[in-house]
Amino acid sequence: MYQRPLLGAMNTTLATQAVVFDLFHTLVTPEAVHANAYLRTSRMAAALRLDAADFERWWVDSKDERNRARSPTVADRIAQYCTRIGRPRTVGDVEAALFAADRYHDVAIQFPPSEVLGALAQLRKRKLQVGILSNADEHEVRAWPDSPIARLVDAASISVDSGLVKPEPAAYRGILAALGGVSPSATMYVGDGESGELVAAKQLGFQPVVFMRGFVTGNGFQTPANIQQLSTQADHTIDRIDETLQYLR
Repeated sequence: MYQRPLLGAMNTTLATQAVVFDLFHTLVTPEAVHANAYLRTSRMAAALRLDAADFERWWVDSKDERNRARSPTVADRIAQYCTRIGRPRTVGDVEAALFAADRYHDVAIQFPPSEVLGALAQLRKRKLQVGILSNADEHEVRAWPDSPIARLVDAASISVDSGLVKPEPAAYRGILAALGGVSPSATMYVGDGESGELVAAKQLGFQPVVFMRGFVTGNGFQTPANIQQLSTQADHTIDRIDETLQYLR
């Protein structure tokens, strides 16, 4: 990969040299495949005949660990949970539950919207570096190698491989380094705002920071109040990813 020189962070008028995107609900959204795709844990609990509320609590509590490492696998973690609560399940049961949970994620990654592919192609045509910075577990992104998006970006930093999760500063610095050491002040950040990613990007000097509102407006993933709050954390708010082109410096 071409290595760009590190640019001075104090310069706030640098032309845009790179764009870093979040993945889920920014470039792809499972809810475009199925309206209730975000009810991931409910489908798993139902498939495994588990108490949905208890499983949801465990799932939330274990999110950080799942997003940082591929081992144990998500299937192994679920099987261990079932055994621990006295409801052991076979490997086949767990795999069926994961398929029920994540089949919409697979389709979303493999078949992203045409306007997303078009926007990424335009950024590449303008000789900009393009990166992905995503918090995800290994099962959510199992289809990533088959995604056409993967062939249109210069670097992808997925937390389950890097061990770094947003909003940790090291996660952002890692993707900047992977893009050749480009300065945050020469890098646009685009995301749906989950995990405090927009606030962290602004604090680290990304310019501009863009809230991708389009996918989360009607998919049930965020409340209207949350969406309004997220819009105040960014420099710009967009509903389509190709709108990022108008904010390039």
